[in-house]
Parts: sequence; C-alpha cells; structure tokens
Amino acid sequence: MEEKIYTLLKAMEGDIIRIFKKNKIWYNWWTDIPKFAICINIEWGDWKHDHGYMDYLMHENGYVKFNEEYTEEDGSDCYSSIHYYRKQVG
Repeated sequence: MEEKIYTLLKAMEGDIIRIFKKNKIWYNWWTDIPKFAICINIEWGDWKHDHGYMDYLMHENGYVKFNEEYTEEDGSDCYSSIHYYRKQVG
C-alpha cells in the first residue's frame, strides 16, 4: 500500500513540474503526504491572474482544490495563500 501511495505522489509531483514548465510559471510547492495533496504557495498574487489562473490550470489537469489557507492579505486584490489540490479520481 505504501508503495502505491508513493508512486501516486511521485506522479502528482511530475504533473506539477510539467504544468509549471508548460505554462512558464513558478511557485513554491510541496507534497503533503498525510493530506495526500499538492500544496502551492502563491505569495502576493493577484486574485485573478495568479490565484484564479492556478485553480484553472490545476482543474484543467485533473486536480480539485479542497482548501485554501490565507497567509497574508491587506484588503487589496493581491494576497498570499497556500492552495491544496488532490488528483480527481474516476
């Protein structure tokens, strides 16, 4: 079972590398093994051009966002947050 989980997480990591490279974007990201998630940290990104675009790209590549943790905000259109995604199954 652990080997299967490791293989799936490695495939998710490969997806992120491919998505970022294809779209010429870069954000800090990591895998969260207990949550079985890809976490992407967007610092001071515009709500539409950074945060919304990331959600769109991930959705188009078979991922669903299940959480977003706001880390910095000042009331403007830009803010920082961590997006949590899981691969859609089925």
